[in-house]
Amino acid sequence: ALIADSGKELTFEKTSSLLSNFRKLEDLEKSVHKEKISLRRDGNTFYATVVINGKHTTEMVVDSGASVISLPYELAVSMDLKPEPSDKRVLIGIADGSTITGVLKKISVVRVGTFEVKDVECAVLGPEAVNATPLLGMTFLGEFQFQLDSAESTLGITQIEGDSTSGSRKK
Repeated sequence: ALIADSGKELTFEKTSSLLSNFRKLEDLEKSVHKEKISLRRDGNTFYATVVINGKHTTEMVVDSGASVISLPYELAVSMDLKPEPSDKRVLIGIADGSTITGVLKKISVVRVGTFEVKDVECAVLGPEAVNATPLLGMTFLGEFQFQLDSAESTLGITQIEGDSTSGSRKK
């Protein structure tokens, strides 16, 4: 209740419109999924724990400059992603400016934290890339709003259900 200058007591009723808007706001809040994922830091490089196809866990460098997830040959083979002659061959530009060959594969499910993306394209590097580091690139990261916080060593990921992205988080 509010007492105005006139000395009269005023009350505000919750209108059906206000209650309807509260319900809509609650529904919107439920559709937003946010998580801060702890990363391991090594200098200026940040590593996320990534689960491939629900059974293979590996650390990958969080790299928004990489257009696709990339996996070294031996790691890919150990994850049942062995290159086959029928796979599309690609040239991959790497950080030092050189190019190497690889093949494109599809990973059935990639999970970081509670966020999952299905049918994720990845590049399996040729066996000659012996010192290659697995990269978590934009074929996963691009499905979400994300922010790397170097001070906290966290990867903030946000997904709004109903977004046009094809990512689907684990329920």
